[in-house]
Amino acid sequence: MPESLVPVPDPARYGRNDAGAGRKISRPARTGVSAILNDVKTQGALWIRDSAPRDQIALLALLRDLHRAERGERGEPSDNDLLRDIERSEIFVADLDDVVIGMAAIELFDEPAYQGAEPRQRACVMAIAVAEAHRRQGVATRLMQHVMDWLKTSEVVSIGLYVRAGNDGARGFYEKMGFEVEALAMQRLL
Repeated sequence: MPESLVPVPDPARYGRNDAGAGRKISRPARTGVSAILNDVKTQGALWIRDSAPRDQIALLALLRDLHRAERGERGEPSDNDLLRDIERSEIFVADLDDVVIGMAAIELFDEPAYQGAEPRQRACVMAIAVAEAHRRQGVATRLMQHVMDWLKTSEVVSIGLYVRAGNDGARGFYEKMGFEVEALAMQRLL
């Protein structure tokens, strides 16, 4: 493995100080590996588990595919750039017979308190990706369900995400998972 790679964040981090938050974020308890899921379509045992350092190459491949799908041919990010996007995230992987076929990166943060109110904890989906050969087989749904079940054990009040305009497949998936449009972001290139 090249030395220039940023190490995959240690999924066992608990209560770390978030940049600028000023207080420790309460992390949901880790359960290790979720219950085994027998999947007829994949003909194997699918596990949702915490990421481990050994998963770095698979995570990079999934993130690179996700980047290409979202941004097309507009530049190829370095491995460090890809990993930097998820370095503060809790990362779960979908493991099929010891092969990582999917991943979800979730960042936890405190929403700033306004007018003396207590800050509320929120989560943001930083990335979710499934290897092309395993798409449309329920892997992303299982990853997201695991994430939401994990978050229910915490003080997190909501989970959000960003979807690129025109990514109707992702938008439909998230709507099926119960997400609703809350805002619309716009930009103009100069």
